[in-house]
Order: sequence, then structure tokens, then C-alpha cells
Amino acid sequence: MALSPESELRKEALSLALRRIRAGDLRFSFCVDADPKDRRVRKIALEALPRATGQDFVHLIKAIGTMGGPGALDELRRRFRRALRQRDDMARVLAGALLRLDPQAEDAARFLASRLRNRDWRVRQPAAKELQNALNPHLKTEAVALLEAPIRQIIRERDWEAAFIMADAIWILAPDPFRRWCLQGIAKRKRRAPWAGLGAAELIRHDGPRHLAEILDWLRHRASADDSLVTAWQLGSALPEPELLRLTKAGLSHPSPFIRWLTTGLLNTQSPQAVARVRRLVTSALADEPEQDLRLELQSLLKKP
Repeated sequence: MALSPESELRKEALSLALRRIRAGDLRFSFCVDADPKDRRVRKIALEALPRATGQDFVHLIKAIGTMGGPGALDELRRRFRRALRQRDDMARVLAGALLRLDPQAEDAARFLASRLRNRDWRVRQPAAKELQNALNPHLKTEAVALLEAPIRQIIRERDWEAAFIMADAIWILAPDPFRRWCLQGIAKRKRRAPWAGLGAAELIRHDGPRHLAEILDWLRHRASADDSLVTAWQLGSALPEPELLRLTKAGLSHPSPFIRWLTTGLLNTQSPQAVARVRRLVTSALADEPEQDLRLELQSLLKKP
């Protein structure tokens, strides 16, 4: 909590964590990505790397792959080559970090491409995770091109778990088929697509209001209660007032405390003017709400200016 961006204790907490790492306590390695701009982080992460194993190693590698700087790329290359020789599974983590720092790293791209083609989802999905933030959308290199075919194969084969894990990479390498797939998820169909909510989120994130009509039709007629509320929150100010009214009425009267909590969360993202328009529904829900935490949330909404 002290490391969160809004915390007044952030610098002090990071300094404490870095001192503990330098002293050999690698349990604090998860803190190294709290402030990538702090030069101390890269230096201490590189110093601690030889002692790290397991998840501690992963945290340090990801931090180094994000920050770069003198010595970082050489260290990653050396460790990646060694991991390949030893058939160490950490090679995929190193490959992702390498591609982030060096978009020309063809050996890293070739390795991750081979993992994406694997028939076992337990191999594909971890490889997809390493591509979450690894590709630079402004560069077209041979290394990046090596990943296009296996990424398109994942879309063709409907491996939606792997696809949405590496959505940022797919928007770079195969945007049109991915957009069509996201739209298919929210379209009218006999069975609900398990990726529908994720697809709606990606359409909002990358295309803004371009597909608002299709998303609202899905919200009204086919989305589950939780998907509806989460997607409405993602739409922000683009959510029409009648839809906010409908979702508030249904959500605050829902038997599930989780759905009622999601509804208060949606209202907390709206402007005071929008909340004022559903004030009557909030007041009515407060009178019937049995959960104390939710009562406090509803009372807080009524206090909005």
C-alpha cells in the first residue's frame, strides 16, 4: 500500500525495500517495479540477479527489461542463451524482457513464436504473457514479423485465453482479425461467447466510441449482470443516461451483494450530475440494503455534491 502511486510514503517504502534486497532479502523483489525511473532500482536489480530464483528472478528480470540502462541488455542476452542451452523455463521470461529492450532480438522472438505454436495451452499461455508489453508498435522488424503467423493462428483456433493475455501484441500484429473476433463475441449468437466481456473491453480500449451501438446492444440483451456493469464502467462518459438508469435500477435491486457492490462502483465513476439523476434509486436501495459496507457506499453516493 505504501508503494502505490498516490502514497506519500512511496519513496520511503521503496528505499526500505531496496535496502532489504541489497542485504540479501529477496522477498522484497516484487517492489522493484514500483518506480522504474529510480536509477537505484536497475543497479540493485542487476546486483541481486545472481542470487534470485523462482518468482524473485521473474520480478527482477521484468524490472530490468522495463528500465534498461547500461549493462541490462548484455545481461539479459547472456542469461537467455544460457537458459536455452539448459532448457530452463525462465527462457520465456528472458525472451520477453529482451524483446522489450531490443525489438531486433530475433532469437527471442523465434523462441516465443515456437512456444505460441505449441499444442499445450500450459505452454502457449505463459508465452503469451511475456508478450503483454514486449512489442513496440512503431517498429517493424524481422523479429516482430516472426510472431505474426503464430498470433494469427491463435486467433483462428479460438484460443481466447492466450489471445486476450497478449491483446496489446495482437493489436500491433493482427488488429483486423482480432477486432472481428471481439465483435463476434458480443454479436447475436445461440451461445454466449466466454470472451464477450473481454472483447467489449478491448473494443472500448482501442476503438473508443466506434462500436458503441454494438456494445450497447450486447449490454441490453445478452451480457451477464457483472459483465454489463464492468463494461459500463469502462465506457465512462460514453454510457447513455437511460442505460445508466437501467443498470442502476437492476443492479441495486439484485439479490447478489457482489452485483450491488459493482453497481455502487459504477456510480462512483460517474459525474455528480449523473448520480443526482439516479438519487431516488440510491435512496430507495439504502432503505433496503442489509450489508453495512454497501450501506456506507450508498450513503457516500448521496453525499456527493
